[in-house]
Amino acid sequence: MASDAREQVHGDHGKYITVNALSRRIRDLHDGYKPLVNRPTGDLTAVAMEELKQNKLHVRLTPAVEDDTAQAANAKTESK
Repeated sequence: MASDAREQVHGDHGKYITVNALSRRIRDLHDGYKPLVNRPTGDLTAVAMEELKQNKLHVRLTPAVEDDTAQAANAKTESK
C-alpha cells in the first residue's frame, strides 16, 4: 500500500494527506457509505486501506494545498 498510495499525492506531505484521506473515508464508512471493495470484515480501517490499495480512492489536492506543497519543495531545494 505504501508506495502506490503515497504516489497519488505529491510532495513531502504525502503521508499526512494520505492518513487524512483514510480518516475521512473511515468516517464515511462509519456513517453508512457503501464500501468500494468486497471485503468480508467489519474493520472499517481495513476496508478503507483496501480501497486505497486498489486505487478506488483518489486524493484531490485543493489549490492551496498544492501551492503549500510546491513552496515546501522549493524551499527544500533552495536550502541544499
